[in-house]
Amino acid sequence: GVKPMTSTPLNGYDLPRDVTVVLVPGLRDSGPGHWQSVWEVQLPRVRRVVQQDWFTPRRQEWVDCLARLIDATPGRIVVAAHSLGCMTTAHLPPESAARIEADDVVAVEDCGAEDVFGSVGVINA
Repeated sequence: GVKPMTSTPLNGYDLPRDVTVVLVPGLRDSGPGHWQSVWEVQLPRVRRVVQQDWFTPRRQEWVDCLARLIDATPGRIVVAAHSLGCMTTAHLPPESAARIEADDVVAVEDCGAEDVFGSVGVINA
């Protein structure tokens, strides 16, 4: 199994009080030992997007879910996205994307694919 991380790149760093980290997992979510799950427990002011279906993602549903979370989050936003969560973030409508002050994208899906969502079996509806 995956061993939980004992440290993160943000250890020892205090986030400003008006900053919220929005975690955007990829396909199948992120399990308990995944860095996003560790950050969720270790950092203050973290919100995690929760998709309706982690196994059969639909692009517009995923993007809309993330946009709603961002739009409902007060203050400054930093996004930490992983895998298909990176592409979900990239498809945000401009008004939601404009709220993001910084992002950390990890293990981005193959951007050379004609349709990244389609390449992993995502329904583009």
